Amino acid sequence: MKLSIIMPVYNSVDTVKKSIVSFKKLSEISNFNCRLFIVDDCSTDQSNIMIDEIIKSNENIDLIQNKKNIGPGLSRNKALEKIRSGYVGFLDSDDVIIPENYVKSFNSGSSMKADWITFNGWTESNDVRNEKYDFDRIVDNTKKLTKKCVRGELDGSVIFSIFSLRLINDNAIRFPAGYYEDIPFIYTAMILAKKRCISNEYSYNKINRSGSIVNTISKKHIDGLLDSCVSIKRNFMNRNLSNYKEFESDYIFGAYGYLATALIKILTHNISSKSKIELVDYLYEKKNKLLELRNLPIRTETKKDLLISFFINNYEKQKINKDLLLEELYQRYDILFKGYYG
Repeated sequence: MKLSIIMPVYNSVDTVKKSIVSFKKLSEISNFNCRLFIVDDCSTDQSNIMIDEIIKSNENIDLIQNKKNIGPGLSRNKALEKIRSGYVGFLDSDDVIIPENYVKSFNSGSSMKADWITFNGWTESNDVRNEKYDFDRIVDNTKKLTKKCVRGELDGSVIFSIFSLRLINDNAIRFPAGYYEDIPFIYTAMILAKKRCISNEYSYNKINRSGSIVNTISKKHIDGLLDSCVSIKRNFMNRNLSNYKEFESDYIFGAYGYLATALIKILTHNISSKSKIELVDYLYEKKNKLLELRNLPIRTETKKDLLISFFINNYEKQKINKDLLLEELYQRYDILFKGYYG
């Protein structure tokens, strides 16, 4: 059995060594053919020199050099084009595989010819580990998984899963450009998988860095979040996965969650008030540019609903006085979430 692991790299000189070492340990103890595809996305911090030094004399590691920076999703696509058979896993250049457990998870799934193998894992921040938050929500039931994906209730990271190449290619699943590119890929793959393996083994350790993509906020982040939300709806409808009664209400629930995630990131990140106002403006404009988000009905069932409903209702009223709008959003956030995200 063959397992190919794809790792995009951009300016990861301080972390990439331990990521590669974790793959090498996996390769040493595995009972299957294991290969790593590293895609250097035009790093400017000597990552490529570090990688060259580490992978010397490693015949099962391939290095792909991008001619221009294209982002992690499109970089992964380039590696996918080079893989001909077997299974595909993903490794981020600041994370580590837990070799023994990764082998167990892969062997469990491949032995049953699963299309999608997913496993438990850790998210580590400041040397504190927390279990993957959504693991107990994952079930081997297409209807239930579809509902959870439409509602945005599952982790959207591909790093906690292994996919058969057949599943990826037969369904033409690829990563879109931009941020949060994992979400459409994994949501589509897990739903279309004909056979799933859910492993309890803690097989991956995700390291949360303050400067990583998911821990910062910008217009690109807002684009990525809202485009992912809309692409899930479009994709599921195009693939006839929306044929159930609650699809539209589930989508609206999920849309509020994506919008709230973006707004909370804006409010809580350490950036200037001027930058926050610019991003609040951009969030509102982006929402109204997307047909599937433009006329959302008002929801008031959850705290995130209440925050976004307040935002939608009050943005136009305070369009002239943006400082007041920002202050009101802070106050509403504090009332709803004080201590929850702090």
